[in-house]
Amino acid sequence: MKRLGFPLRVAEQVSQNAGMNSESFHVYYSQNLKDDHLMYDLQFTKQNNSYELNQYELTLKHIPIPSAIIGGIDTISLDNELNIVDSLYDKFLVVNTEGKMTKEEYDEGINLISEANSRLTKLMEIEEGKNVAKVLRYKYCPQSEYEKFFTDYVEMQRVYEHKQTFPAAGKEACSIIDAYQTLRSNTIDSTAKSILNAHSISDEALAQINSSLVEGCNWMAYNTASYQLDRHDVHMFRHRHEANEFVQNNISEFDSFHVIKATHVVNLLKQMHWEQPNTFSDKINNKQRENQLVFLGNNEALRLHLEKLGFGNKLNEAISFYESYPQAHFQLPVRERNEKEAIDYWLRFEKSDNTRNYQLTGYDATLRIYPEIPDTIIIGINTGKLDEAMKQFDWSLDHHTEALIDELLQTKAGRQELKSLDNILNDINKLHHSPEGKEIAEKLMFKYWSAGPYEPNECSLKDMQQQYQFTYTVSAKTMLPKSVVYESLKATAEETILNQTTSITQTTTFMNQKNFDYLKDQVKFTGFGDALENELKEKMQKQTTEFQILHTAKFGNDTADATLHFRKSDQSDMYFFNRYNLSLKQEQSGDVVDQTFYINKANNITLKEAYNLMSGRSINKDLTNKEGQVYNAWMQMDFKETDGSGNYKIKHYHQNYGFELEKVLASHPIKELGNEQDKSRLIDSLNKGNRQSVIFIQNGNEQKHFIEANPKFKSINVYDGNMQRIVNKQGKGERETQGEANGAKQDVKKERQMQNDGDDGPEIPKAVKSRKRKQGQNI
Repeated sequence: MKRLGFPLRVAEQVSQNAGMNSESFHVYYSQNLKDDHLMYDLQFTKQNNSYELNQYELTLKHIPIPSAIIGGIDTISLDNELNIVDSLYDKFLVVNTEGKMTKEEYDEGINLISEANSRLTKLMEIEEGKNVAKVLRYKYCPQSEYEKFFTDYVEMQRVYEHKQTFPAAGKEACSIIDAYQTLRSNTIDSTAKSILNAHSISDEALAQINSSLVEGCNWMAYNTASYQLDRHDVHMFRHRHEANEFVQNNISEFDSFHVIKATHVVNLLKQMHWEQPNTFSDKINNKQRENQLVFLGNNEALRLHLEKLGFGNKLNEAISFYESYPQAHFQLPVRERNEKEAIDYWLRFEKSDNTRNYQLTGYDATLRIYPEIPDTIIIGINTGKLDEAMKQFDWSLDHHTEALIDELLQTKAGRQELKSLDNILNDINKLHHSPEGKEIAEKLMFKYWSAGPYEPNECSLKDMQQQYQFTYTVSAKTMLPKSVVYESLKATAEETILNQTTSITQTTTFMNQKNFDYLKDQVKFTGFGDALENELKEKMQKQTTEFQILHTAKFGNDTADATLHFRKSDQSDMYFFNRYNLSLKQEQSGDVVDQTFYINKANNITLKEAYNLMSGRSINKDLTNKEGQVYNAWMQMDFKETDGSGNYKIKHYHQNYGFELEKVLASHPIKELGNEQDKSRLIDSLNKGNRQSVIFIQNGNEQKHFIEANPKFKSINVYDGNMQRIVNKQGKGERETQGEANGAKQDVKKERQMQNDGDDGPEIPKAVKSRKRKQGQNI
């Protein structure tokens, strides 16, 4: 029962009947799918002391109600009220129903039933409303009640009820969903013929529609103000937004365009909500004519060929349509769905010369394997529940057309349906805009929205299609049965997906490959290289709440020990690189300096930049303020002041502070400034906080010096080849005046005084500070 799609209560009925030990019995199950009422008759027979279900009969009852206002009664509104009344009758049949409802609810239900029946009686008393009332009574009343007013119940059954028997055992077993789709396509699709009988569409317009559909233009804007649709009343587009834009730009007192989407002509014509026939009797007559359609062409060989290939008789009605309205070529879809996959077959047909006969020239089969949706919580959204919510809707329909929205707003159930739709769309949007939820959002969009009206235009599902979508093209020369093509696609899909699975996803179903790739790159570009990849992978696979990775780096004779901290999100399985602690031991002083550096989305302080800051030097970076604006600043560690966490505070010297490194460099006789490439490399190195070696040209001689940026004093620090601080000569030339020399000495003196007085310049830890002072005394 479960494999066929029947609910648990049907299996319970089977168990109860089997206990009676009769030779055979029937179990009935009914359900409503939008405007269709379905009744399943399951026929069980006893064989060898056990019961078998070999087949079941499905009865489809499809009763459309015309939209009209008769005697002040809105027929669609009355249809909705009677639908609610019908469900209320079911509730009142339950024993002690009144005891399970509040008095207010019970009275409200009784009043609604009384008012709906009163409106139905009033409609029946109006001459032009009698036919509508008749159909409403047939739709909602039992046969005994209907026959109190009319005597043609059997005739109404012939018009509105359709039956077919389906196999329930073996390889040919047909699920209740497939049975419904098959029976519906064999009966309801014929309404397209009725549309053409009631309305006129030119051959040129029909040819244009058909050729555009073949080329992949599935969105149509058509003029609802025209009774006769000519070529200029029909416009085809590849994308929905293009069609909507056309409609917005073509509004006039003579034109009123509407947008719909379809995959073939029959499906498209069904969606056109044109003016109904003059009377409701005409509609019934048209419906009767639909059931009496005959094949106008000699395409029996084609139909047999399609059955032999495994497509059954699903396309007979559509082929009949093209026999009546010939086209040079057309395409028809066959769609199959289950819980794990979807497969679409697009069959290509061509017309033989001077006849209405067609031949199948080939078909394309596209298999989509539904990706697994993890049951987790991301930014407050339960992805498992979101997956279940999306299963409840038929996403091949555009639920947000103006007509459908108007219809749904009329009832409480319809309004709830719209609310559920909006919640789904909002959750998908939120997930897609979050780093940890983007992949799951794309999996859900691929699973439910591919090749439908909700397939997104603003983002691409190509990554999903490359992983989970597989296509096979069958030509006329190699016309393979549908089952063979499916098995080939299935095997290819299983092998491809297996090969695509990485060692990470093989080890744990929780680990997210993109999360690992992101963290791997983040660690690498923060200056820790790629040596930590394996350890990162192993620790992520353990799925602990948090973990650390240790790393040691040598900078000359100095040693930097780093501890990288990773933590798992409270709302998902995603890990984040939050911070790293750096402990720097400088070989010359022997002292240890500790500092924590926090990781953001961008502009992080790299390991080398952190080392330079902790060595007392300045770095230049592009930073982002709270408003998201990017600005540039020099950063320097203040060794005199710490924050609440014990971290040394960072001083910032912004662009308006007035330190221009390139201009300061130009005042020194640096050889590298004469070459643009060397100059650029020098500036980049100083921006990162490095103490960079350069060549000074003095008195015609080249001398190796080291320099570093000093933004606080809008200057650079200069060291000789032995790393001893020297007084800078202010000028490009080889000589300087006595006044310039005195000025330079005054600058150095002033700088020393400010450091000793403890103003806002950086003060390094004691051991480092005493070393600087000693160097100054030597100078």
